[in-house]
Amino acid sequence: MAAYYIRFIVYTSFPVLYRVLSEAFGHHYRRCLKLVNGNLFGIILGGRYPWEYMPLDVTLSITLEEKEDNEVVVEAFSYVGARKVKAPPRIDKRCVREVLKIVDKLGFTYRILDEIDYFYT
Repeated sequence: MAAYYIRFIVYTSFPVLYRVLSEAFGHHYRRCLKLVNGNLFGIILGGRYPWEYMPLDVTLSITLEEKEDNEVVVEAFSYVGARKVKAPPRIDKRCVREVLKIVDKLGFTYRILDEIDYFYT
């Protein structure tokens, strides 16, 4: 399976970012937890199912970790799994980049910290 990973920091409040991303991508599971240090941590699991490539699954996992005031570290990881279906080029990357598009569309400032562009799981 091809996979794509990106880690970035968003300069906004955790509750706002968590709400927006969980509504957009949390189709399977979403949970917000309070850590021992009092910071918030979010888990969002979702996916995309391109109709023209059924039964292709593009799974998306997102974690959000509240850092300092108005700083949230986001990790987004997607991978493609399919049986007897040729996946469109870099659909795993496009799925993760949708997260960045939403962040950008809302006008939040962000900085990419780490990126693994292409690997197999």
